[in-house]
Amino acid sequence: RINGATLRRFYRERYRPSGAVLAVSGDFDPALLRQQLEAIFGAWRGEPAPPRRFPAVTDPAPGLRVLLVDKPDLSQAFFAVGHTGTRRGDPDRDAVLAFNYTLGGGGFSSRLMALVRAEGGKTYGIRSEFDEGELDGSFAVQSFTRNDQLVGLLRQVQRELERMRREPPSAAELAAAQGSLAGGFLLRLKTTA
Repeated sequence: RINGATLRRFYRERYRPSGAVLAVSGDFDPALLRQQLEAIFGAWRGEPAPPRRFPAVTDPAPGLRVLLVDKPDLSQAFFAVGHTGTRRGDPDRDAVLAFNYTLGGGGFSSRLMALVRAEGGKTYGIRSEFDEGELDGSFAVQSFTRNDQLVGLLRQVQRELERMRREPPSAAELAAAQGSLAGGFLLRLKTTA
């Protein structure tokens, strides 16, 4: 249903100076760069973009829902366990990030990795993540394992999620999460591009 007129309307509504961000990195003279950028973009003017309208979001139905895609010819199973997450502007965002680092977002220092890889040997890797958006994002724990290990691994994940409810991050886990999140902030902005 997307055509040329749709794209032109989107461009007119969204590509405006009020929504633009310019990021520069490298070895440059800041004063000279500012002068060059003002020469290129200085006359770029326009009204702010109209507010974006989102459809109403309702909470998912309570309880557990399982979606199984049976591929008997495969020797490994992939799984994702999840629910709604947080919004980008949530005041508890930093606490959520520290919680997630401890649970499964902190790589080898996370509880899930220690449980299922270091102690259990059931998978090479497992992770959890919160995907933030303007509306409620998502939370997911994802991994893969041999078919015959799937049910046991899912039970371990469920127990660890319940343990996080009972035993929030310890002082040591919280310090590790804070150090990694603060120390790695700039690295998360860097890309190969």
